[in-house]
Amino acid sequence: MRGSGGRVLLVAGMLCAAAPAADADESRLGGLIRWYLNEPSPRKREDFLEAIEKLTGGDPRVVAAAIRNGEHFRHHPRPSLRKGGKPPVFDEERAFEYDRLRRAIEESAGDVAVLTLPEGYDPRRAWPVVVDVDGQIPGHPLRLPVPAGAVHLRVAVRAHPQAKTHAWAAEQLVLGLVAHLVDLVHVDPERIVLRGDGIPSALVWYIALHNPDRFAGAMGTRWAWTAGADLAPNARTFRALGLRAEGKDGKLQVFFDALRAQGPLHRALEGPEDDLAFFRAVMDDWWQVAVRPETPVRLDLVSRRGAALRSHWIRMVPYAPQRRGQGQAVGKGWSHRVQSRPARLEARIVLNDPEPNLVRITTERVVAFEILVDPELFDLRHPLRVQVNDAPAPQAKLIHLEIAHLLEDYRDRRDTRILPVARLTIPVR
Repeated sequence: MRGSGGRVLLVAGMLCAAAPAADADESRLGGLIRWYLNEPSPRKREDFLEAIEKLTGGDPRVVAAAIRNGEHFRHHPRPSLRKGGKPPVFDEERAFEYDRLRRAIEESAGDVAVLTLPEGYDPRRAWPVVVDVDGQIPGHPLRLPVPAGAVHLRVAVRAHPQAKTHAWAAEQLVLGLVAHLVDLVHVDPERIVLRGDGIPSALVWYIALHNPDRFAGAMGTRWAWTAGADLAPNARTFRALGLRAEGKDGKLQVFFDALRAQGPLHRALEGPEDDLAFFRAVMDDWWQVAVRPETPVRLDLVSRRGAALRSHWIRMVPYAPQRRGQGQAVGKGWSHRVQSRPARLEARIVLNDPEPNLVRITTERVVAFEILVDPELFDLRHPLRVQVNDAPAPQAKLIHLEIAHLLEDYRDRRDTRILPVARLTIPVR
């Protein structure tokens, strides 16, 4: 149990006195959230958490609303990336933990990425973001045009000692930089897109298909990740666009045939080689409609690696009998490890059931899954009912709201839209 109300008030007062000065227009809750997020010490974060719980009456929905409203942000009018820090060290055996690596990413972001602000940038407005996954930036002009009015982050993955050869490290580097960007720049979370031109396009597909709820769209030209066709069901929640030279790159066509089978959001076109002007109208159209869709009530997930895979309100843990898995190429120059057989999970929220909160789950080679409770999808007044692999009766699970879980989730992902207020972990026999 947490300390008494008197102790909480005393701790909150001491923390507020010791914390940095807040802006005149910053809410008290926003300041506490910001201090919690920026605090490296777990013990001191616990004190901030107690103060937040006291202020909000323990309701994570109040905290989620404050985060969505941006009450915790202090965006600089001319943000920039730091240089000269020690590069972050990524761990293949652990799930991505942005908070563990946050300081290193912040201090060395400018060594691996270039940030360009649009003309007339104003931190009071939310801006769309284009993230280009690239090789070495110096002396290498960007072929893809950057849409007007967009924040542009260009990531040189080969400038990082691990990301230059390991796809999983490049994935963590890009996601960490995007999370850092959310703190620096006033970002529109519904309009973050990922792009690649040529060989780095394979990394774009790798990152997008392993993080299907993070981007509004993914675009790649002249290259494909052939093995990514197995993960095509993960692409239901973003818009994909592939461009290739006429009569070449048949592997890209095979890859996109698999994507197109998942729905009408995906396009693959061919045209004159190296003639981006031919594709300009198509790219402009894709940019205009690349908006993250509403939270889906149906999710289909496929994983070939041993790490957990998440999309919106489901996180699945695959069965991984091979501790490290088999080596597999990702494009030209990167590699990752996969299991010999894929894990699959299908999740449906049953909307026409007489009682609320019925979720049907079908799994294959999955040891556990987690339902992340979104108040827009679930009725918090009733238990969650989960039916796994056609069990005769659904399991009834009470929903316990937790501010700690909400802040923990946001600290790692920095996603101001997807903010679950509870989670339920269910093992699969």
